[in-house]
Amino acid sequence: SFSGDAMESAAKKKSGKADAGGLVCAGCKKKGEIGTMRRCGRCHAVFYCNADCQRKHWKLGGHKRVCVAAGTKVTPSEGEASSATLNNPCAICLVEEDSSTTTSADGAVQPPGLCPSCGTLFCGSCVVRIREIKACPTCRGSMSFTATQTVNLLRKQLTRSPGRHTAHAAYSLAKMYEEGDLVKKDLVEAVRMYRIGADHKLDLAEFHLGVYSEHGWGGLKVNAVEAVRFYRLAAAQGNTEGQYNVGTHIYKGSGGEQQSYDEAVRWWNLAADKGWTSAEQNLGICYTHGQGVPQSFDKAAVFFRRAAKKGHAGAQFMLGNMAMIGNGFPYPDVREARKWFVLAAAQGNQQAKEQVAECDLEIAKSEKLTQKFPAGIQDQLKRRGNMFTYTAPGHEDSAEETADLFQRFVYGKK
Repeated sequence: SFSGDAMESAAKKKSGKADAGGLVCAGCKKKGEIGTMRRCGRCHAVFYCNADCQRKHWKLGGHKRVCVAAGTKVTPSEGEASSATLNNPCAICLVEEDSSTTTSADGAVQPPGLCPSCGTLFCGSCVVRIREIKACPTCRGSMSFTATQTVNLLRKQLTRSPGRHTAHAAYSLAKMYEEGDLVKKDLVEAVRMYRIGADHKLDLAEFHLGVYSEHGWGGLKVNAVEAVRFYRLAAAQGNTEGQYNVGTHIYKGSGGEQQSYDEAVRWWNLAADKGWTSAEQNLGICYTHGQGVPQSFDKAAVFFRRAAKKGHAGAQFMLGNMAMIGNGFPYPDVREARKWFVLAAAQGNQQAKEQVAECDLEIAKSEKLTQKFPAGIQDQLKRRGNMFTYTAPGHEDSAEETADLFQRFVYGKK
């Protein structure tokens, strides 16, 4: 978030002085002291040093044409998506709610951004695009503050009239106390800030209270039932991690939830649709064993591959096992299996390390047997490059048996 960017900048230059005031008059462009600037009472998006600047900017600066009352629903113009009617549009893109969270292709969650100076919210998508800016695009205030100024500005947002900025300011402070970023680490204070955010129905705060309740952090007692309650509150608002954790508790029958594979799959599908890697891995397991869904090795391989490509060691190991025996693959493929085992082993998976050694033995035996095949079969093997047929135990030294396996696995002959 922007508050996070400000904190990162401050951490690098704790001894440096922040720009005086941090706000810029939209009329005369002069900097002013925070707390002395007057704000447009209609859109709440721009600031002025005095009434004269505000009148001039309204009449001559073009603000009259673009000023929209805060909270006004924005109806898309012709050519824009009809679903883009918003209650609180992002001040930058105007196509997403200012408090919306986005999830990147690799599953990383980007929360909305909060300007510590003016309290304006920007959607997660815009935060990703403008992370490197040096000033708030709304108030033009500096985004570089000392540690003390950052904390004081965020606390000031909590004392303003309650609004969407309140929850996100509390969340930003909670993360600071949780990580010891610019302030002394204090999980009890983090819980207090998360509660403020949750009281304003911020899904990110609700999810973190679930985590703290599940692990007994910040002075809370371990309470899985309370944890699931918070996860469900967050999940109901579309929080991806909340959806995943609800599904996990239902799968296990923990946290007061009735065990149900069907219901767990439903929740994990919601998270997987947003690219949550662990949900994809778990759905692969469900399809492998037929838990809550009809058994399908092909669908299991699809989900394992999605998670494996994003670096999930468990999914890489499972995909390697499936390639070894040909489940979810056109044929058993030792070299393909080895590729996934190597990736899993690099992340410390001991079973994968053992399987890499097993694959090397199989490949060595297979390459030796290749020389015994008829020339036509050898050509087929060479054209397929990285593929060599799985050799069944007990048939390693029989070229005839191996050729028969090749015919059956590659050409489907009985």
